[in-house]
Amino acid sequence: MWLASGNNQIMSGFMVSPEQYNDTDLHFFVSWTADGFNATGCMDTDCQGFVGSTPPASVSPGSTVTPTSVYHGNQTEYTVTILQVAGNWSLIVDPSGENETVGYLPGSLFTGLA
Repeated sequence: MWLASGNNQIMSGFMVSPEQYNDTDLHFFVSWTADGFNATGCMDTDCQGFVGSTPPASVSPGSTVTPTSVYHGNQTEYTVTILQVAGNWSLIVDPSGENETVGYLPGSLFTGLA
């Protein structure tokens, strides 16, 4: 999922990245910037910005995601939603048929997402 307005961007979803996570597992990620990654933004919780939910969701930024789909086998589906709530940007994931709020990015981080 990618939400953008000019240089303001929020990205979230699932990826395999040995460079980022030092393994070949599927991970949930969130990434943000207010200036096209010139001076602001980061991946997962590598910098201040993302605020996790309390209690924590079963999926969090950077966490390994299981189960995963198997080629010619069982398929797994996850839904990611980015939703503006009270001026902040909430991340909602549906890992088991129930929407879970993973956390949010404060609206104050962004200059062009209203």
